[in-house]
Amino acid sequence: MGAWSRKRHQPPRAATAAAEEVDRTDFTLDGPVGEWRGMFADIVEHGRATGLWTLNSLALLADRIQLGGTDPMGLDRFSRFNQTLQEFFDGAARVAAPVA
Repeated sequence: MGAWSRKRHQPPRAATAAAEEVDRTDFTLDGPVGEWRGMFADIVEHGRATGLWTLNSLALLADRIQLGGTDPMGLDRFSRFNQTLQEFFDGAARVAAPVA
């Protein structure tokens, strides 16, 4: 099974995943829904996440959204694939309803 087919990310406190589902993830990104909305608002305003609103910045600073996981290889996958994930989020914000 390739790395991409194994990616499952826990929803950001908007829903709760069962413990066994979280155990199968490579990593989680956890933070208040308001912070996720802030990232999407930045994407809508600028066409892409900028500055401190990128997934990479949010996860590295860990003050608003935290990167979690128990497997070092899974955590490494975030480092390797976060730009691809960011492009997905950037694209999703462009087709989604406006952020309230």
